[in-house]
Formats: sequence, structure tokens, C-alpha cells
Amino acid sequence: MIDLRFRFPPLLPWRELLGARVLVIAPHADDEVISAGGLLTQAAASGIAVRVVHLTDGSAGDPDGRFGDLVATRRAESDAALAALGLESAVELGFRDGTLGGRVDELAERLRAEISSFAPDTAIALSPFEAHADHRVAAEALRRALPASLAVRRVLWAGVNSPVPANVLVDITPALAQKDAAMACYASQIAYNDIRTKVRALDASRTVNVELPEVRACEAFLRLDARGTEELFSLVERLERLAFEDAQS
Repeated sequence: MIDLRFRFPPLLPWRELLGARVLVIAPHADDEVISAGGLLTQAAASGIAVRVVHLTDGSAGDPDGRFGDLVATRRAESDAALAALGLESAVELGFRDGTLGGRVDELAERLRAEISSFAPDTAIALSPFEAHADHRVAAEALRRALPASLAVRRVLWAGVNSPVPANVLVDITPALAQKDAAMACYASQIAYNDIRTKVRALDASRTVNVELPEVRACEAFLRLDARGTEELFSLVERLERLAFEDAQS
């Protein structure tokens, strides 16, 4: 039987979630800001070392060809967005946008190298609950990379296009202006989808059960010990089989 008590995720001070070194894995330039921009700007301002790694080049994000050299455009947008958060430019792995599915092992090896060189105690990544194929592949690659690391103690799994079953909320009200300024930098993506407005609404929606009037926006994470990664993926696999395969039989 499930636990029948209240399961509202607690609102915790962001300092309780992070160690001294944080590695952020973003399949595309903007995923890290959408999912964790408020947390990251507060962490950077306090002196925590943050490294953002972009996996793809973003080349598939302009179907009408409005922006010329999209890879260069999106990199410039990303540099501006991260600067708005007080972060350094991202490490660019440069995989072609939309092609990660056939390169999981190669991607996992690149992530192992990033973990080895940066030695983070905390990783932030998009969860295996995500809908986008590149997001799911990124989660799987991190799953494969983690067993080789003794440094990463915890993972904060986040959501962009699918909610994560969060067990912690972070108040990002003090960072709303910085996050919104960062989101405004993604002109090439906002031209097709007003992610800036939608992210504001998403962050506000997470306060629905927060009774403190001063808390106007939150980011949500599934915080797990890194050793719990295999169990998480096993549960996701079983849930997806139940939801998508067994339900159609």
C-alpha cells in the first residue's frame, strides 16, 4: 500500500541541496535555465563552482531558417543567458541536435571525462521522465557515467517538458529577475514558442501548496543519492511499460 500521509515536497533552503561543486548537464542550450536557472544564479552568487555542459549544438531549433547560422546564434544566446545568471559560458560537447539516440556510449564517455576533470559533488540533470528524446538519452548517458565516479554524491533530477516527481522545492523568488533576463536571451527559440512566458507560469504553479505569500516562484527537483540512480531508472522503466505498453494490450 502507498504511504497515505501528505506528500507535499518540502520547501528547502537551496544551500541544503548543493555541495561546493555543481555539474549541470543540459541537452540543449536553455534546458539548464528552464529547469534550474533560479537555483544556479543563487549558487553562483554565493561562490559555489558551477559548470554547465551543453550536449548538442542546437542546430535543429530553427525549422523555418530565420536565424542564419543557428549554431552560432544559439551559442551567443547561451553566453548571454548564462552571464545574466552570473555563470561562465558552457562547455560545448557539440553533438548534432537530435542525434543523441545513436551515441549513448560516446556521450557517457564524454560525461565521465567532464566528471573526472571537474570533480563535482552534485549533478543536476533532466530526469528519465522527460518526453524529448535528447533529454532521455542525456539521462541514460549520465546513468552510465555515474558508476565510474566517486565524486558525485547526489543528483538533482529536474523536468523541462515533463514534470519530475519532486521531493524538494526551492524558492527562486529572489532570483526571478535574473532568470527572466536569462530566458529573454533565447530569441531564436521564443520566435517559435514563448518559453519565457511559459517558464514564468511553470515556476509560479509550483507554489500552489506553498502558503507563504512572499514565495512567488519555485523550482522542483527529485533529489537522490547518486547510488539510487539504478533504482530510479528501473522504476521509470516499469512505469512506462505499465502506462504505454500494457495499457495498449
